[in-house]
Amino acid sequence: DSDAALGGYSISTGFEGRELSFGYAGFDVAEYRKPEFEVSVAVTPTGVLAGEHFTANVEASFYSGGPVAGATVDWVLVNQPYQFYPEGDYHGYSFSDFDYDRYELFTYDQYSQLLAEGSGETDGQGRLTLDLPADLAELEGSQQLIFEATVSDLTGNPVSARSLVIAHRSQFYPGIKSERYVGAVGEEQSFSVLLVDWDSQPVTGQSLQVEVFQRRWYSVQEEDTQGRLRWTTTVEDISTALFEDVTVDGDGQATVSFIPTEGGVYRAVVTSLDPDGNTARAAAYLWVSGSEYIPWRQEDNHTFELIAGQDSYLPGDIAEILIASPFQGEAYALVTVERGHILSQEVVVLESNSEIYHLPVTAGMAPNAYVSVVVVKGVQPGGEGQPLQPPDFKMGMVELQVGTEQQELQIEISADREQASPGEEVVYTLRTSDYLGRPVSAEVSLSVVDLAVLALSQPNTVPLIDYFYPRRYLAVRTVVPLTMNIEEYNANVQDTIPEGIGAGSGGGKGGEGIYGVFDVRGNFRDTAYWQARVTTGTNGEAQVTVPLPDNLTTWRLDVRAVTLDTRVGQATFDLVSTKQLLVRPQAPRFFVANDSAWLSAAVHNNTGEDLDIDVTLGAEGLSIDGEATQRVSIAAGEQAVVGWDVTVAADAERVDLIFSASGGGYTDASRPTLGSLEGQGIPVYRYEVPETVGTAGSLTAEGFRLESISLPMMPAGPGGEPTPPAAGTLTIELAPSLAAGLTSGLTYLESYPYECTEQTVSSFLPNVITTRALHQAGLSDPTLEANLSGEVNTSLQKLYNQQHADGGWGWWPANDSDDLVTAYVVYGLVEAREAGYAVDADVLDRGVDYMRGSKLNLRAIDNQNLLNRQAFILYALARAGYPDVSRAVQLFEIRSSLSLYARAFLAQTLYGIDSEDPRLETLASDFISQAALSATGAHWQEKDAQPDYWNWNTNTRTTALVLAAMIRLDAQNPVNENAVRWLMANRTSGRWNGTQETVWALIALTDWMVASGELNASYNYEAALNGELIASQAVDSANLRTPAELSIDVSDLLSGELNRLVIARDAGFGNLYYTTHLDVALPVEQVRALDRGIVVTRSYYLPGDRHTPITSVAQGEVFLARLTVMAPTDLHYVIVEDPLPAGLEVVDQSLATSQQAGTPSLDDWDDDAFGDYRGWGWWFFSHVEFHDEKVSLSVDFLPAGTYEYTYLVRAATPGAYRAIPPTAQEFYFPEVYGRGDGMLFKVEK
Repeated sequence: DSDAALGGYSISTGFEGRELSFGYAGFDVAEYRKPEFEVSVAVTPTGVLAGEHFTANVEASFYSGGPVAGATVDWVLVNQPYQFYPEGDYHGYSFSDFDYDRYELFTYDQYSQLLAEGSGETDGQGRLTLDLPADLAELEGSQQLIFEATVSDLTGNPVSARSLVIAHRSQFYPGIKSERYVGAVGEEQSFSVLLVDWDSQPVTGQSLQVEVFQRRWYSVQEEDTQGRLRWTTTVEDISTALFEDVTVDGDGQATVSFIPTEGGVYRAVVTSLDPDGNTARAAAYLWVSGSEYIPWRQEDNHTFELIAGQDSYLPGDIAEILIASPFQGEAYALVTVERGHILSQEVVVLESNSEIYHLPVTAGMAPNAYVSVVVVKGVQPGGEGQPLQPPDFKMGMVELQVGTEQQELQIEISADREQASPGEEVVYTLRTSDYLGRPVSAEVSLSVVDLAVLALSQPNTVPLIDYFYPRRYLAVRTVVPLTMNIEEYNANVQDTIPEGIGAGSGGGKGGEGIYGVFDVRGNFRDTAYWQARVTTGTNGEAQVTVPLPDNLTTWRLDVRAVTLDTRVGQATFDLVSTKQLLVRPQAPRFFVANDSAWLSAAVHNNTGEDLDIDVTLGAEGLSIDGEATQRVSIAAGEQAVVGWDVTVAADAERVDLIFSASGGGYTDASRPTLGSLEGQGIPVYRYEVPETVGTAGSLTAEGFRLESISLPMMPAGPGGEPTPPAAGTLTIELAPSLAAGLTSGLTYLESYPYECTEQTVSSFLPNVITTRALHQAGLSDPTLEANLSGEVNTSLQKLYNQQHADGGWGWWPANDSDDLVTAYVVYGLVEAREAGYAVDADVLDRGVDYMRGSKLNLRAIDNQNLLNRQAFILYALARAGYPDVSRAVQLFEIRSSLSLYARAFLAQTLYGIDSEDPRLETLASDFISQAALSATGAHWQEKDAQPDYWNWNTNTRTTALVLAAMIRLDAQNPVNENAVRWLMANRTSGRWNGTQETVWALIALTDWMVASGELNASYNYEAALNGELIASQAVDSANLRTPAELSIDVSDLLSGELNRLVIARDAGFGNLYYTTHLDVALPVEQVRALDRGIVVTRSYYLPGDRHTPITSVAQGEVFLARLTVMAPTDLHYVIVEDPLPAGLEVVDQSLATSQQAGTPSLDDWDDDAFGDYRGWGWWFFSHVEFHDEKVSLSVDFLPAGTYEYTYLVRAATPGAYRAIPPTAQEFYFPEVYGRGDGMLFKVEK
């Protein structure tokens, strides 16, 4: 879907009829500039002591081959607090000395800071090596240092990469845990300590110090400056026990014990000292009860320890498992191997309490299995004078890690060439084999993708072997009846009578045409090839042939294979596609009319000889200020940049460019790789003044209409006189029937620029209804229907993906479920199903269930908006096949509380239940009596002055909905035809205001088209402008669906007097509908701010001066854009757009190749500047999109106030650019609107 909304998406797979999916992946849709070279950063070593030095190696190479030599490298070093968590079974140990009671000690130093920064230049191999100190200065504790390098090539394009190094405060990390979480006064309490190195390996023979403190709180009430009593609390740590020279054993462990004499909180701190005198600390807590403390009953623990002889095993190994039985003498043990179920079981007799069990490890145990041992002991005699000991059991479990080598396929990939060129066909050979190298037949999926695209984000899937064979959890429960042994129960009761014993666990934290004689590259694709299923033969081989696009890049073949017995494998193969002489175009992703820019091309001489090269720019849509061809000398293996000053034509709709280079018998030519139009064209935008002249009408009988059109005068410059517009178009549409008259509205919905949930439904809803009506009338268009089918199915997939777990939908996917949006989606799905499209029944059912839960007590609702919404919900449910007669009747009884449009929904609901219901006459009478008649027709207007914002309603929408209801209730009533005339006369550019007005008007007019018989039109019409015939047609069934669309340039119109448009028709059957509108383009820099209920401004600032707006900046600078929205009143469903100057690009930090560290902070605004992070209220904008040409913000409700949003931009291409004004409007009420000033912004070389 080329029109997909920007943002996050997910795809899941599952079996039909089952709720749970077995596969899931998330991905992002973004607009981006692919990097043309790769940057890698490596630091060595990856761990150092604070103060020591480390080496940072930066390397940059073009994806088309060759180093990025002589490139500027800007680097930063920033920190993040680091918390050591060892690998291995160290559960319960704390390796942190963070004081949870003294949170006020947490300082700014513990946030990320810029530690160092600098710049350099890559050598002839594209490398830069830096020696840097891990200087932590006053920072506390160990730190994670992030080294980020941003490399800018000769054209100024930056690519960033980063790596990590840990700066440790000590060579060792001590850990500590309390053996019991809760203890009692007078009882011995123990702490276990541990010492490990950076690799989590035990350190032996070292001495530690452990000090135990009793934490004592002092709280007093003090009087503040206002005379109020406030609690003031301080804390004191009193040393209770000190253990010096605690030597750890061969496992790096030791234990210390003390006996507390008082109840309270105890904090034990372990301190280690490394050979360099560096200390490290960790702390754990213990709670001790005093005599007044009543502890909870301690449960006996029926567990014991199983010890595996190795950390991991391979199939074929024999695992030795020590069964450390807690029972003396002979005992029976049930040994089971478990995971999702019991894999094997055996009863063994234990002769001692330290038996070793030998378990053969099989491939089926991979990647892990659990060994469970239940030891049972019968009744035992007691000691002298003691009763018999009751039977008992103990259970132990150990997890075995088993290698997956036998489950992994080996994949070998080869190509028929070591290097390729654009447009060539490459033959790849695939070989699949098992772990012993024997050929295996496998199903293979493969893709060939531009490596530059893959660099934009991290992989969104885990390795295939890890997906199919992840660590499995235990799904077996072991039940032993002895847990209910009455003797043991009685004994436990007896034991708890005298005193309670505290219990607990350890504390702390765990952790591609011809151009002259050149082939012009213009077929640029991110994915060159995709094949979901290729099967290797019994010899394990298969071949695929891939035609390469025109990208100069590294193509990565990603192969993923699986066999019938679920052996899996994955491999990649990189192949460079390049040329001996190549040209890399550098141009913005869009222009604004009259922009001036410096376009450039990087020319690479990859030959082994020096060359004199002619570099040429061919262009349409702009003028070149100077010679189009320039000669440059480039040494062997080097690059050079050639540039041209250009100016975009005022009337250009697109710019087409070809950059070419030739010399020494080598050639290359390319269109811009980032061109988004067909043929890699670059779009040209302009600011068009909101419609200054526009009218619409209809001729339903013989006669004519005269429309007068006057050109507006444009604002003058300083000291000048107003002038007529230099650019603009008068558009006239003549529609011989409603079927033709609805075309513009349908197109408007299909191409609406936003992709919220409501718009996704609106894009197809009236189309399927109209197409169905035309098909039923015998006027089907197979091509149109085929195209619509693709659009509908795409929209349905979007809706399926956006449904929430509760069955509902939000306005945007990330918004909470909303009953209005959900009802609209369900209605849309039902209409799509009725039109013959396959709709997922489960999705529809879950949506219906959500709506059923949204029904409220009608008589308890005192809010008209909520009542109106209930009417729509009932209508949507009825259309879905779930009518609620009782509630519909209740709503009819309180219909006076409903708006007219809600009564129209109610009428449709009742009609669907029983078309003879007498209540329908009452509703029809209400509609007829409240119709407002005028010369343009009939319409309905709600009593309230304010629209029903929360239900997207306007008076035009009300008119459409009442008309649709009246066509059901009283199709022959004259008010209907008058309402049709009113709707067709109140269009703007062939549609109505916003998506909701347009959707419901199209649906109602489609119903009228069918009911009125308009599809049998037969008449003649003509149109003349200023006495000159411009259109003439005889209307019949062959052309009644095709509107005549006429465009007249403003230069052909009269200035200073009226332009007379005459439209006439004869007396045949049918109706003629027309619209005229004048679009006038205004130079951006002349546009001034406009306030129609919203005030919006936009400014740019340098990071070091956030008070002075700027209008120019140097190429390569990263700076701040500030957008301010002022809402005098509450606003609903707001869309804010901030168009960018063409030479700027948003810094999208969600992309891995963008700068992450060291960029200007968004939260350093003081009170006189912007206030809080990104400005105040940025969090209200729940949906943000970064486009090539603009930033879009949206929110469903914006309370009255002032809001600011800031984002990062980079000056990418030198030139003088027109910045189209920012705008804000209510989505469904576009008359509430605001715009800022237009401006010029310069990017200096």
